[in-house]
Amino acid sequence: MSLTCRSNLGCFEVKIIYVLLGCNLRFEVVRKEKLPLDISVVFSLLAMVLASLYIIYSYWPIVPSRPNINVLEEYVKAVMYLNKSALAIESELAGYPIQALDFTPEEAVTNRNKLEMYVDNLSHAYGSMDTFIVQVARSYLYVAEASSNSSLALVSLNNTGKELKEALALLARCRIDEALERYSEIELRILNATYQIENANNALSKVNKATVAENHVSIIDSSQERLWKSLNSLRNATLLMETARKYGSLLKILCSGNSPGTDNLLSNLLNDASKVKATGPLAPDIMNARNAIIGLVARNPAGQERQISSGQSSSGDQGGGAGYVPPSSDD
Repeated sequence: MSLTCRSNLGCFEVKIIYVLLGCNLRFEVVRKEKLPLDISVVFSLLAMVLASLYIIYSYWPIVPSRPNINVLEEYVKAVMYLNKSALAIESELAGYPIQALDFTPEEAVTNRNKLEMYVDNLSHAYGSMDTFIVQVARSYLYVAEASSNSSLALVSLNNTGKELKEALALLARCRIDEALERYSEIELRILNATYQIENANNALSKVNKATVAENHVSIIDSSQERLWKSLNSLRNATLLMETARKYGSLLKILCSGNSPGTDNLLSNLLNDASKVKATGPLAPDIMNARNAIIGLVARNPAGQERQISSGQSSSGDQGGGAGYVPPSSDD
């Protein structure tokens, strides 16, 4: 059937009404009823259609986007960076030679950023964190966060382990001022490293071991153990040096063989020193310095009774001050 219009505009409007409403009415019916061809009606219909399309698009399934990265390769890198940096931190604190790393902290951070972008894309694509592929990606993102933090911690600890051991050795030999001076020089680096290792451990605690490759689980576990030992070692070494700083004047009196004239300070010193646990890669250094302080109290007449009554706590120590031997790498 042919369609004639009195004007181009009227014909255009009729066509739009027919197409948008999808009705099966014949054009003759439209013309017989003489519907007003008001331009506002057309724009209202267009607005309705656009709103409908927007609603449909909002609920339309989104195809997962694929970042321009090799995800499996990034997963392997995250685990490798974690393993090597955790071992290097432990070796640095124990005083063992560190094998040069074959990656930089910047590469570890880049690895984390890539996986973060990948997780974000997956989360938006699937709309749920419960999807297994998203859980896998998030677990490896936590590994990458841990490796980037442990890599940065290693930078903070560059040669710091040796200087910290020297400070503890000076303290054990009653060279209080020199020990505190040496510690002050590295204190900020120690605090930064402690903070970064703590962040690494927090990230690893969020890893769902059921979502990572089986051969990666043992590496993650051993790396986490190394980082915990290193963290506790740094915390206790810091606690002991802070104790020495707090009781510096008293320690110098005791080192000179004189009596402080009161046993209250001796009691407080003994209690604080006994809280320090010799653990981790710095265990022998911490133990020697701590026991030296407790020995000063024990040899002083005013502190002998206090030392006997309170005892010398050694719970948590790693037996007898023997040298700490870190486990081998999981490469």
